[in-house]
Amino acid sequence: MNLKVTIFFALFFTLTLGLVSKSSSQTVTAVATNSNCPEQGKVAANTSGFAAPIVGYQLKQGTTVVRPIGGSGFQASNEFLDLPAGTYTVVADDGNTIRESAPVTVTINYTQITAAVAPGSVTCNDIATSLTVLAAGGSGDLLYAITPTSQIIAPAIGSFQVSPVFNNLAVGEYKFWVRDNGCTTATVINTTGSVNLVAAPDVSAFGLSVLPSLTFASPNNHLSGYRVSIGRFTRGATAMSAAEAASYTVEVMDGSLSIAGPVAVSAVGSTNIPVSNGLVGHSLTFILKNTCTGNTKTFTVSQLGPGMHLLATCPGAQAMYRMLSYSLVALPATITYVNQDGTGNGNQTINRTIANDQYNYINFPPNSKFDWKVVDAAGVEWTGEHDFTTSLVTSASQWTSYINNCALRQGSIELIMTGVKNSTPIKYEILEAPVGSEALIGHQDITWAGWKNDYTLVLNGQSYFPKGRYRIRFIDEGCYNGREMVVNANGNEATVTGITKTPNCGSFDFKINGTFGTGFEQYIISGPAGTFGLVKASTETFTSLPYGTYKVGLRIRNASCNIFEETFTYTAESSIDFDALNSGGFTCIAGGKGDLHVTASTTMPGATLEYSINGVDFQASNIFTNLDEGSYNVTIRENKCGSLRAVNVAVISNINATINNQITSSVV
Repeated sequence: MNLKVTIFFALFFTLTLGLVSKSSSQTVTAVATNSNCPEQGKVAANTSGFAAPIVGYQLKQGTTVVRPIGGSGFQASNEFLDLPAGTYTVVADDGNTIRESAPVTVTINYTQITAAVAPGSVTCNDIATSLTVLAAGGSGDLLYAITPTSQIIAPAIGSFQVSPVFNNLAVGEYKFWVRDNGCTTATVINTTGSVNLVAAPDVSAFGLSVLPSLTFASPNNHLSGYRVSIGRFTRGATAMSAAEAASYTVEVMDGSLSIAGPVAVSAVGSTNIPVSNGLVGHSLTFILKNTCTGNTKTFTVSQLGPGMHLLATCPGAQAMYRMLSYSLVALPATITYVNQDGTGNGNQTINRTIANDQYNYINFPPNSKFDWKVVDAAGVEWTGEHDFTTSLVTSASQWTSYINNCALRQGSIELIMTGVKNSTPIKYEILEAPVGSEALIGHQDITWAGWKNDYTLVLNGQSYFPKGRYRIRFIDEGCYNGREMVVNANGNEATVTGITKTPNCGSFDFKINGTFGTGFEQYIISGPAGTFGLVKASTETFTSLPYGTYKVGLRIRNASCNIFEETFTYTAESSIDFDALNSGGFTCIAGGKGDLHVTASTTMPGATLEYSINGVDFQASNIFTNLDEGSYNVTIRENKCGSLRAVNVAVISNINATINNQITSSVV
C-alpha cells in the first residue's frame, strides 16, 4: 500500500471515530403528562448533547409521524399538546443529527359520559312525577338541563342545574342534557326520557270472580248486620292488581239513591261495604268508577237464597243444592225433600251447619216429583218443586269455546250436557276436523263433568283443540249415544316478523312488528329500572327507553301470559367520535397561515356534524381556512340530537419539509 492510501484510511478512521463519539453523546428524552380530560395529554422532549439551536421535533406512534400534522417535517416547539391516550416517541433534529427517544405512554383517565333516564309512570293525565338522569363518566362535575325533545340546540350554561332530578313532570317525553363542567374540552350529551300514562283498564274490561251479593256482615249469621259483598274484579283470568285498584271506587245504589260509598276498591280480596237493615227485596246495584276517566260500569247486587236445582233424569233422577257463604241463608238450616205421591219414597231431611260453596248432589226415584223446603236459623223459609217426570236429555245441549290466551290458534270446547247425572263420563269421537288437523278424525276420548255439569272435551290429555270446526259424535251408555254436534274451537291469530329498534337521542324506541289485531298488546317482561310492566297497544311504539337488556312479549290484551317473547340488548351509540391525531393544520413558515382540518364522525343514523370555531356560528365543512398559527377551541355539533363536543386543535409551523420522511438536504 502506498503512502497516500495509508494516510487516507488513517484520516477516514480518525474522522469516523470522532463522529461516533460525538453522536453517542446526543440523547432525546420524552416526558409524558397524563390528563383527566379527553385529548389533554402532553409529551415534552428534553435533549442533551445537541448542537444549538435544535431545528425541530417530531412526534411518532410506532413508525408513523403524527405531529406535525401531515406526517412529515418538524415543529419548532419541543411540546406536543392535546394528545389522546397512546404510546409515543419524540424525534429531535439539530440540522446534523437526528435522534429518537425511548417510548413513553400518555394515559387519559377519562371515560365518556353515558346517561339514561328510567321512565316514570302515572295513572291519570293530571298527575305529575319526577324523572332522574342517571349519568356516569366524565370528570364528575356534571350539570343537567331539560328541554322539549325537539330542541337540538344545547341550553345556555345558565339553564343547567346541579341536581339530576327534575320534578313535576306531566305525561310526555323530555330531552335531558348533561354537561361536563370539569374539563375545558367539555362534552354535552343528551338523552330522552318519558312519563308514561299507565292507565287502569276501562271499567268495561272488568267482571267479577263471584256474584256481588247482599250478605250478612258475618257469613250466614243473621244477627251480624248486612253488607254488600263484592268479589275480586277480574279481566279474563287476571285479577285487578293493587296498582289498578287505586284508580277505582265503588258506590252502592238503591235504585237512584246512593246508600253507601263511594269507597276505594280493595287492593286484595273482596270489597265489603256495610249497609243498613231493611234492604232485603230491594233492587240494589253498585257502580264501579274509574276515577281517572270518570267511566262507570253498573253491576246488579244479587240476594241469594239456597241454591236448589234440578239436574238430571238420565240415567237416574238427580238434584243439587248449595248454601253459599255469601247467601242470605242463616245457618244452621234444614232442608227437606218430600215425595208428592205421599209414599215417602225418597224423602230426605238434611241439616246444614256450615256453608257449601260447591254443589252437593242428591239422587231421587225416577219419574218422581218432590217438594223441597229450606228453613234457616232466622225462621225464613224457601220452597219449590223438583219434577223428574220429563226427560231433561231432550233439551238441546249447548257448547262454548274459550280461547287459549297463551298459545295461538287454540281453543277449548265446553259442553253443557243437560239431563245427565254429574257422575256420568262422556265419551266422544271426532267425525270431521278443520283443514290441517285431519289426522284427528276418528280420535276418541273421554271426559268428566265439572261441578255444574259442564264437560270440557279432552284431546290427548290436553284441554285445547286446534282452531276450527269439528263434528263430534257421543258414545255413552244411552243418554246421548249416537247424537252428533257441530262445535268450533276458537283461537287467536298472530304473526310476528321482528322487532324494530331505533336510536333516539341517547335512548331508543322499539316496536314488535307483524300481523296481529288490536286485541293484542306489547309488554316489557323485564328491563332496566322503570321499564318493567310497561304496556303498549299493538299499533303503538315504546319510546325514549334507556339502553340495556330487555325481555319483551306480545300477549292478548289483559292476559297474564305471552304468545311471543324475545330478549335483546341495545347498546348506546357514541354520538361524536373525534380523531385528535388526524386533526389540525400547519403553515409552511413560522408565523404563517394555514388550513385547520377537524376529523370527527357520528354513528347516529341520519345525522351529520357541524363545526364552529367561535362556539356560535356553525358550518357544515370541517375545514377552517387561512388561520394564523396557534391553538383553537373548536365545537363539534351533531345536528340530529344536538350533542356537543369541544376539542382543542392547533395550526403549527411545519419546518424542514421532508420527502419520505428524509431531510431533503444535509451537509456532509
